[in-house]
Amino acid sequence: MGIREAILHEVETRGIEKGRQEGIDEGIEKGRQEGIDAGLQLGEESILRHAVPAMLEKGFSIEEIAEILSVSLDKVQAMIDGEG
Repeated sequence: MGIREAILHEVETRGIEKGRQEGIDEGIEKGRQEGIDAGLQLGEESILRHAVPAMLEKGFSIEEIAEILSVSLDKVQAMIDGEG
């Protein structure tokens, strides 16, 4: 193998390694973000499932519940309708 071929091989190897590492890093970050999003969704569902009935019993309106919990009216209504 000549010097030119050795240099090309080294450049190719480094490029593959760099691309592989960038792909791994990107995959980790994407997985982390998906995990965070899923956790937030589960947390919101849990809060709605437990808080909405209790707040309704205390006399809060749907609008008040949505505002206090910082969720849409649709989500509160869906929980009341048993769809949440």
